[in-house]
Amino acid sequence: MKRIQLAATAVLLCLPLAVLAAGQDELWEVTTQMNMPGLPAGMGGNTQRVCQDKDPRKQVPPGENAEKCKVSDAKQSGNKTSVTVSCPDGTMLIENTYNAARTEYKGTMRMSGSQGDMTMTMSGRKVGSCDASAERAKREQQVAAVQQQVAQGQELMRQQNEMQIRQCAEAVQTMQYGKFGLWGQCRQHGDQCKAMAKDPSTKPVATACMARQGEYCKRYRTEAGFLLAKADRRAAEACGLSVDQVKADLCPGAAKKESLAFLGRYCPVEAKPFAEKHCAGRDFTALRAAGGKGDKYDDFCLAHLSRASLAASPESDEEPQQQGSQQQGSQQQLPNPADAVQEGVTQGINKLRGLFGR
Repeated sequence: MKRIQLAATAVLLCLPLAVLAAGQDELWEVTTQMNMPGLPAGMGGNTQRVCQDKDPRKQVPPGENAEKCKVSDAKQSGNKTSVTVSCPDGTMLIENTYNAARTEYKGTMRMSGSQGDMTMTMSGRKVGSCDASAERAKREQQVAAVQQQVAQGQELMRQQNEMQIRQCAEAVQTMQYGKFGLWGQCRQHGDQCKAMAKDPSTKPVATACMARQGEYCKRYRTEAGFLLAKADRRAAEACGLSVDQVKADLCPGAAKKESLAFLGRYCPVEAKPFAEKHCAGRDFTALRAAGGKGDKYDDFCLAHLSRASLAASPESDEEPQQQGSQQQGSQQQLPNPADAVQEGVTQGINKLRGLFGR
């Protein structure tokens, strides 16, 4: 990108020698063709119209650090000119040949610097007059508008990141794995998550949500967490766990502590002695009608009997609505690092480049 900005700078800095004697601002149509490593043949071409101020000192080149570019050497012999431009990011040698009327020229620009070497061919023709001051004011307004648009996009991303950070915290509190959104897929997309954790634009949300995911997975292995998660199988898989193994680990302890809510829902073997002792004579239909809101054994018996009636269902441990939310989330793909910011910045830069033509 810096090489492209320097090329745009070269287009402007090579024109003054051709128009120093002009009495008015001149409109030039300039066509450039870049040749650099990695750029496919035929790409890198650009035609733009440049309003050249009759006073070259007022002509401000575009691009980051471009105002620091200086003409270190300028030579003119007949209809040929040679200009050396030194910029913080590289040095350019610009050589042009003009027609007798000095209304057209052809030339080359060779650049070397920290970003690599590049050669650009240029041709230009004067197509009329213009008002450089008005063009400059218009361009400055457009630049300000683009910069504001980029800033608004960055602010929107910041707000979205903060909202996602809050949702990741809620995911642990409520044990709803779907609230992690795309960040709940880091086990499957580890490299992308690591890249996001390094990118400045996504590092805060990546760091927070990846840490919360660890907390979620740890809590999933507790009775309280497992109950809140409703034995979500997809959440277990995202944590690298097995629902059956978690139940096998927790059920013996739940029986010793008489954790009836857990036993009734997930531990049929351990719950059986309690059911035989406390559920005999209780009417299942009445329990369902009351929602298990009687004594502590009502809820246990309702859960145990309900589970027994659904034992044949392979998805009996999962809530239907939760299955849908998790399935939908699993189909999403993690974005590349800083895509939203990069897209906004890229669009902004492209607009800024266009503003220096006409």
